[in-house]
Amino acid sequence: MSQSDRHAPDDLLALHATGDPLPEATGRHVASCSQCQTELGQWSALVATGRSVRPEDVPGEPSAAVWGAINAELGLGVQPAGAPVQEPLAEVVSIDAGRRW
Repeated sequence: MSQSDRHAPDDLLALHATGDPLPEATGRHVASCSQCQTELGQWSALVATGRSVRPEDVPGEPSAAVWGAINAELGLGVQPAGAPVQEPLAEVVSIDAGRRW
């Protein structure tokens, strides 16, 4: 770590929190710098939280009713898969018959 660098870079602290070693000079700095130790502690807490996530913590797929409400509120006019089918607003007419090849 050069004299111009006051503190350890976030990327090195984040990698160290995941288990990667710090460069020797950076490690010495972190060992003596309360600010860098605090930041390393925050990165370590973040890593620990991420590693503690279980499959049941991951949210499931929203229901068709939720997607329908989102579409209606945004005025998208499309129905997601599994949503109740709405009657079309107008008859769908093919334009293929009128094309000239």
